[in-house]
Amino acid sequence: WAPTAGLDAIFSSDLSRAIHTALPSADACGIELTVDARFREVHFGRGEGMTSAEMRSAFPKPYQAFLDRPADTPLPEGESGTDAIERALDGLFAMTKKGKFETVLLVAHSTLGRLLLCALTGIPANSYRRVLTQMHNGAITTLDIPDVATPAELRGNASLLSYNLPT
Repeated sequence: WAPTAGLDAIFSSDLSRAIHTALPSADACGIELTVDARFREVHFGRGEGMTSAEMRSAFPKPYQAFLDRPADTPLPEGESGTDAIERALDGLFAMTKKGKFETVLLVAHSTLGRLLLCALTGIPANSYRRVLTQMHNGAITTLDIPDVATPAELRGNASLLSYNLPT
């Protein structure tokens, strides 16, 4: 038994719910938690905290556009999924470049996680809700990510080894 559980590093979004989820693992493994805002959840703008029915009522056309093309079309005053993918790919590249860390635990968020999985495995990002219908809280998803020279080279080059496994 290795006290680090085979992990070289533990990263988390800077949102408190992700930090609180990651800290027990970091403490148990004796690894310092690295907090990185690039792994923050997609910002849903005026849709933050609203139900689907509330968004449909408040801004019907932008909401329908978001439903039709969720990665390309942000909610009003929100962040696009494609922009979120770019920032997360930059964070992932910084985390994994040149063999800096081999086995990493990343604690992030459902929508960002599904969008990032699409980018890494070559699934069209606008399909994330249909192909990766949900990502459970606390579930384990495992990827094999190659050592690449640029963040753009991460696109479509990772292998999905497991998805949404219970802890």
